[in-house]
Amino acid sequence: IFSYLDEEYELPKGCILITNDKKLHRYLYMFLLVWQHRSKLRDCDVLRVLQFPGIIPAILSKLFFKTPVFVTYGYKYHEFATLENKPIIAMLLKLLENTVLKYVDGVIVTTASLKKHVSQFVNIKKIHLIPNGVDINLFKPAHKRFNPKDIRVISIGRLEIQKNYKNLISAIGQSKYKENINLTLVGNGSLKKEIELLVTDLEVNLKIIDVLPHNKLPKLLQKQDLFVL
Repeated sequence: IFSYLDEEYELPKGCILITNDKKLHRYLYMFLLVWQHRSKLRDCDVLRVLQFPGIIPAILSKLFFKTPVFVTYGYKYHEFATLENKPIIAMLLKLLENTVLKYVDGVIVTTASLKKHVSQFVNIKKIHLIPNGVDINLFKPAHKRFNPKDIRVISIGRLEIQKNYKNLISAIGQSKYKENINLTLVGNGSLKKEIELLVTDLEVNLKIIDVLPHNKLPKLLQKQDLFVL
């Protein structure tokens, strides 16, 4: 596992974590990674890119070491960058789509609409539709008893504009039941301060959990009444 961060966490047996131990900027590191860890990359039989923006070091590895590359295209990245008011990043992502995707060995998409979008750049035979999965033995209801005086609402994701949390908070703020609603957001991001100011202004009960390991999410979700995406 090649990480853009200098981090450490437990992994299953047989997994090796290669980190950005020199703490280089991600845009610089994506080009230097291939040189810095060339011996490890040369040993890989296949490279699996978790999300499309991480494609550059994988494509460079394919160029130098002939390693097959598979990438997930999980959403329209250039549209998200435009929404975040990052026009240069949006332009670069669009350019990558048009030029680099055709050289990968396979693209995994999660929806039929994304498959149609990616087919503009990639041979349809290389595109594999695999919807996001869930372990239903782990993520399942716990038959929580509903308490109208303690209505628990939760959302999980980055505190960024795409998640539209301000709309969620405004909706709760306008509800005649807002005094009984307790909102939990799991995630961190650049809008944290704005969100905290908004809930204070609208008198919404909010708890923010910055980081929570995935294995602790099921129990937290089972204590809620409503999940909002």
